[in-house]
Amino acid sequence: MSEPKTHFEVHGKQAGSWTVQKVCDSKDVAIDFAKILKSGQNIASVKVLQVKFDSNDPVFHDKEVYFDGERDKPNSVSGVELIEPICQSASEVYQPSARRAIGQLLLKPMTQWQITPLELLYHSKHLQKLNDTGQILQGAVQRVAISQVQRTGQKVNDRVLDLYRITNEVLKNLKDFNSLDIVPEIEDDNLVKLMRAVKDHEHWRQLFLMSMARYLSDIKTIDEKFGIVLNWLGQYDDPDVLEMLDRHVADFLTSSSYLRLILGEEENLGEAMLSLVDLIRGARQFPAGAHPGGVRVNALLRDQFLPETRMALTLKLKKTLKGNASFVSGDPFKSAIYHSKLMSRTQIGSEEHVGGQEVVEALRMRSEKMTGSTTIGNMLAGHDNPLDRADVLLTISQGLVGAVSKRTIANYLLPLLESGQNFQYLTSGKIPPLTILARLQELQSKVAGSDFQEFYCKKLSERLDQMSVDLMNELNVLENFKKRAADNTQLGLTLLQLLASDKLTKPEGARMVHEFTRKTIISADFMADLEKKAQTGASQVEFFKTFYTALEKINIR
Repeated sequence: MSEPKTHFEVHGKQAGSWTVQKVCDSKDVAIDFAKILKSGQNIASVKVLQVKFDSNDPVFHDKEVYFDGERDKPNSVSGVELIEPICQSASEVYQPSARRAIGQLLLKPMTQWQITPLELLYHSKHLQKLNDTGQILQGAVQRVAISQVQRTGQKVNDRVLDLYRITNEVLKNLKDFNSLDIVPEIEDDNLVKLMRAVKDHEHWRQLFLMSMARYLSDIKTIDEKFGIVLNWLGQYDDPDVLEMLDRHVADFLTSSSYLRLILGEEENLGEAMLSLVDLIRGARQFPAGAHPGGVRVNALLRDQFLPETRMALTLKLKKTLKGNASFVSGDPFKSAIYHSKLMSRTQIGSEEHVGGQEVVEALRMRSEKMTGSTTIGNMLAGHDNPLDRADVLLTISQGLVGAVSKRTIANYLLPLLESGQNFQYLTSGKIPPLTILARLQELQSKVAGSDFQEFYCKKLSERLDQMSVDLMNELNVLENFKKRAADNTQLGLTLLQLLASDKLTKPEGARMVHEFTRKTIISADFMADLEKKAQTGASQVEFFKTFYTALEKINIR
């Protein structure tokens, strides 16, 4: 049984999220650092966790040993998911978030009627039809009311009455505008001409959208309507017209099918999310033959138009990342790699990301879910060589984000490298010793290039280095070099070339070979063999050239 390892982690809470700030070997040092952190930076709370693990129980055991700041308040649990926004007036129903809620709540009837939320809100015929089909409206209103009463403090009946009042107010507003006979028709599909006709009116936006709703009501399918809106989007550069079209595009692109239509099909969800991030940023590189609507949306987003569309796409990104769908179906290893890709692709500043902290937290949570024992076991399946398993874990680590996930991967790596059984596998003769030494050095380089916390980098690097030394001792690697060499000069050259190849762990693995090499080439036997070789003349020119090149590179004194 191995002795449990213990360290102390200092966590700081900023913007509602806990992150590891430092890892210490000493409890007192960790607590002192936490106190300084709390007093000197914009940190809401700090805590120190005592963390224990050992190779016989590959799970971290955390215990809080220090805390300063405000504790998280427990959330009141509700059995009903909140439907937002909580509209208090008719004007709030037109918000993008309210239109999305309407689209979800009334998806079935609106699909049947082949209309969008904007058409429903800006055409009295559609809204009256909904009002007349009382059972559909009643079901939606009751569902919203029940979900919102905890936040509003109202009784369900009172909230129901509020929602009916808002619906009736929107309908009355439409009828009042219709009675004034001031809503123009769209002539010759010309939206600039329509804009000129309404722009001087106080409520020109409503008139414009009512005109569009009337025009689209004669189109049979939502698919055709989407095509018309995209066609208009490609025709106009007028900022006011684009503002109106933006609302339609945003409503359409809440649908995954329309988003796939303009982006194109991707091989997996991970690639689709990368494409979506690029589109949000206006940086999507479309292949030849791509949908012209997608190219146009991308260009307008790049030029800082279509704010509602950008918002809808960002919400789509957040919702998908918070969901449980795998980035690569059936392949957790490939799925894991997309976390860091997405974190990097969403970054738009040193501390800023597309979708903000919600996207960062969603990727961290996804990463943590990827580090469960069953998932890791599936990723390691089929790898008998412990160094292959270590390589897989390091590759996974490069894909995951967040201190917790990194720590968990380190927790799998350390016992793997400390296992006596795994060391026996490496010394069993199945793999050439030089191959093993090179693999250990590759793994050490990967550890150095990873973003493990300093504590883990040091532990893992030291362990790989010690394995290299132990392996050379166990298998008599250097003595076997001596036995197989034709003479001492050949042995010296072989050792120098090994050192020059940079295939040894540092510092102890390289130092061990360095010392053995030094003793070899300053020995009397070596000098005697070197003199004999020199006496053979021109036939040894290439040997001496190679030997002194390697000697100069290694700089042995």
